Amino acid sequence: MKIEYYPKKKTIEAFAEDNDLVMEVYDRGPHRLRPQYYACFEGAEIKEGSSLVGVFGDGVSPEAAIRAYAKEISGKLLVVGAWSTNRREIRVPVLEVK
Repeated sequence: MKIEYYPKKKTIEAFAEDNDLVMEVYDRGPHRLRPQYYACFEGAEIKEGSSLVGVFGDGVSPEAAIRAYAKEISGKLLVVGAWSTNRREIRVPVLEVK
């Protein structure tokens, strides 16, 4: 018997690969008020109603920032290249980070 669980889960790595997305991780440097690292997909925003919102994940390490970003975008509508002719809207599944 095959069992399927919902909502479907996917690793953030598999989601990025399936949708040709590039994860960017930035280091805020030594003089900062927030955690040292933040992460987001290149050229991606979240659609909330009729607005586009830039989101990112904060963390004390690159991995923690990616985990926070995965939690932030899970289940939302990701818009990539919003202002280009290659605009894409992708429904994000529940994401996991290993």
